[in-house]
Amino acid sequence: MGIFYKEWLESKWKLITGTIVFTVLSLLNVIMYPWIQTFMTPDMARLMESMMREMIPFIEVPALVPAFDSWNSYLYGSWISKTLYQSMIVYIILVASPLFAGEENKGTLEFLWSKPISTLKIVSAKYFVNVSGLLIIALISTFILYPASLIIGEKFDVSLFALGLVQAIPGFVMLFSIAFMMSTLFKDSIKAMVSSIILFSIMSVPSFLPEFRHLSIFRIFQGFNLLANESLMWSAILIFVFVSAVFFTLSYYVSSRKES
Repeated sequence: MGIFYKEWLESKWKLITGTIVFTVLSLLNVIMYPWIQTFMTPDMARLMESMMREMIPFIEVPALVPAFDSWNSYLYGSWISKTLYQSMIVYIILVASPLFAGEENKGTLEFLWSKPISTLKIVSAKYFVNVSGLLIIALISTFILYPASLIIGEKFDVSLFALGLVQAIPGFVMLFSIAFMMSTLFKDSIKAMVSSIILFSIMSVPSFLPEFRHLSIFRIFQGFNLLANESLMWSAILIFVFVSAVFFTLSYYVSSRKES
């Protein structure tokens, strides 16, 4: 457990800072609601949606009207379908990229390998401690919206947001797994970071192709299917879990080769 405790000590400030930043971003949606109510009525949303569809027919415009017809649809659309997943992608790149590359660059990774600790334990500690941090941040910053909703006299739909996280979090973990492997491949954090950005950008291409848009992981993160009372995308969730396991295994393999 020593290596896990070491990783926790090194990661706790990233977790604390991430939790604060994400919580502030989350609560901003509550603070902005009165202003949104004033300037974005369902009729205004309908007009904007129509204009956007005419101006940019080659891009699928999300249905704006449902996002402004109730408190929960607004909050879900603003947080789960937008701010959370966009911010989480940035957080993943910043946190995962230096996990191995940073230590290898500083020479501290060789010190770890010199200890009687298996490579699997080192990889597992770095991976699971930081994945746990990702989960904690997503849960706290999302469900802080429950008491915030009560304070302003609105009812918070716990089940809707819980389902949104169930669908999105496996995707976040998959992206983390990819960025984590990039960190094992490079000795420089910046190179690992840039490579992750390039890969994530390539993965976003289906979002801009109408015939493949339904396959975009970023569309799945948005969870519009749940806002429309549809079921969870279980096939996507299982694929995310499988791909995460594959990239974790690859990270272990690359680290083992470097150690030897």
